[in-house]
Formats: sequence, C-alpha cells, structure tokens
Amino acid sequence: MPKSMIINKIPRFIRVLMPKKLKRAGLHLYLKLIMRDCPGKKDTPRISFAGILPKEGSFIRGGKVKLTHLRKRFGEYQRNFNILYLVSSTLPGFPDIWVSEAKKAGVKIVWNQNGIGYPAWAPKTWQSINETMKPLAQADFVAYQSRFAKKCADEWVIQTKSPYDIVTNCVDTKLFRPPENNLPQKPIKLLIMGTHMTKEKVFIPLETLRILLNRGLEATLAIIGPSEWKDAENDITKKISELRLENKVLRRGKFLQHEAPELYRTSHIFIHLKHMDSSPTAILEAMSSGLPVIGSKSGGVAEWIAPTAGILLDVPLSWEKLYYPKPEAVADAVELISKDLQKWSIGARKHAVANFDSIQWVDKHEEIFKRVLKTN
Repeated sequence: MPKSMIINKIPRFIRVLMPKKLKRAGLHLYLKLIMRDCPGKKDTPRISFAGILPKEGSFIRGGKVKLTHLRKRFGEYQRNFNILYLVSSTLPGFPDIWVSEAKKAGVKIVWNQNGIGYPAWAPKTWQSINETMKPLAQADFVAYQSRFAKKCADEWVIQTKSPYDIVTNCVDTKLFRPPENNLPQKPIKLLIMGTHMTKEKVFIPLETLRILLNRGLEATLAIIGPSEWKDAENDITKKISELRLENKVLRRGKFLQHEAPELYRTSHIFIHLKHMDSSPTAILEAMSSGLPVIGSKSGGVAEWIAPTAGILLDVPLSWEKLYYPKPEAVADAVELISKDLQKWSIGARKHAVANFDSIQWVDKHEEIFKRVLKTN
C-alpha cells in the first residue's frame, strides 16, 4: 500500500477536475480499507503519519522535520496502526475524515498543534486554515508546541477538553553541533535560513548588513532557502544592487535536510524576524549549532530564546498587521553579540542541549503514546 493517499496516485489534471465530494468519498473508502485491521494489539506504539512524510533524503521542511525523529524510533505503519499522529502545520487532505475514520476503527489520535491562521498572515484564507484544525478537539492527546500555540488554538480554532501538554519542538543536538574549529571572527557571518515568505524577512537583514558595513564592521550575509513571494528572486537581486552588497551576500535556494547542519556551521549569528511565529524549528537548529539568535519578541520565539542564547527585539503585537524590528535595532544586536562571539555561542549551544534535544522529545512522546494506548 503506498505511503501517500491513493488519490494522490491519480494524475494531477484529473484530480483538479474531481468534485470535492468525490474526493472525500474516495478517501472514506480508502481509509476504511487500510484501517480494517486497526488498531490491533496495543502493546507497543504503531504509528501512522497519514502518509505525509517523503522518503528519507528528500527535500523536507516545516512540521514534517520533527516527524523524522519519531519515525527513527517507532517506524511508520501503513496498516495495523494503533496511533494516528497529525501535525497541524502539515495535515493530510481532509483531516476531518482521517480523524473520524480513525475514531471508528479504535485508533488513538495524537495531535501536534503548531500555529494558526490569522488575518495579517493569510488575509484571504485564515478562516479556512483554522477550520481544517478543528478535529484537534477529537484527539486523545494534544501536544501544543508552545504556550503561545495553545493560546492561539484556544482563541482562533477550538478549545479542547482532551489531555494536553506543552511539548516544544526539538533538534538532534548531536547532528546540529558547532564546528570543530571556531570560525574566524572577521567577517561576522550572518545567516537567514528556511522558507522566506515575506520580503521583510530578507530585506531587513540586507538593510542590517548595509548599516553594519557603514559602521565599519566587517560582515556578510547568507540567504539560504527558497523565497516564495511573487518575483522574489528579482526583488532580492534589485535590493542587493540598491544597497551595493553584491560581494557581501551568498544566496542559495532549496536544500536537503542532511545538508542543514553544515550550512549552519558556516555562520556566526542567526537572524529570524518572522512576526508571531509559533514554533520555528530553525532557531533550535541554529542554537544547537552554536549560533545565537536575533529574533522578534513575539509568538513562541519569545518563549524559546534564553537571554544567554540570543537577543529578542520588541515589536507591536497584532493579528491585523505584520511587524518587524527596525534594521538599526538588528544591527545594534549584531554589534553587541560580535563583541563576545564565543560567550554567546556557548550560551546558545547549552540552551539548546538542555531544553530541546530530540532524544528528550521522543522520550516524551513515548510516554504520551503509552498513556493514550492504556485509555479506553
């Protein structure tokens, strides 16, 4: 049985033309088929991720990354599973059907809740995004990725009476580690990495770099990962030209997850300015790699960065408009960190190892799985 839903094996041009009702009916039948032997014995966790994980070595991002840690420990089952594990930021098609059929089959549901949709971030689709998350109320256990994530879900999606806990994201601290030999302290190497959805996430670091150079600080910036607004690559090229930064910026698009550790190790400081970001794994990877983080004091980021591991910059808190730190404030933070890179690097690494190690995260999930399997 294929890992992805059987409907995804149908040619795309046919799927686009299929009525929604037909797609839903087909999924109901498919899930009844694969769940006919579920849940089987409850002696050990047997987990389905609803077919959303690609093969190992493929390009992967967002909520799927953390699932690879669970797959390494528990494997992945296409049939005869007793736990359905869903992540709100990377749900399968029609998650309400997955949940309802799992409940009928006696499969336990563990729901991992990330952020939500809101007007400033998704002005046309935030309501439909949140609607897809409402099945969390039927979960046997909810793992909220931050206190912020729970507050948002309660206010914008639905409150649940299910058992829950705050289970922050994780990082493989053995894989994401500082370089064996410290980088030269000049130039200061800045990094933004991940998926860049807004201009500000890229443009403000570029403007920060120009300010630093004007102040006489030797610095460079690496922009790693795809930029996904319309005409992004052209916009970035123009911005770099306007700021006269052609020889100071490294650009690279998509990367594979196994390449990420080495990419972090080429820089000194990680910049993450997304507004109201609920639970960004990238900042954990950065800190584990010894990079202090300069971030927006909003969302779950404000919970995750300790004073020894980075600097949080104040921004207005709003659901109606996205706010970002001023480039001058980011430049000030870079200058402060650059005065003692070693101290900040050690602080970031220690914070990540103590609080976000993937082994601790998987152990916590093993406790959760055993608990839900014992319930009627």
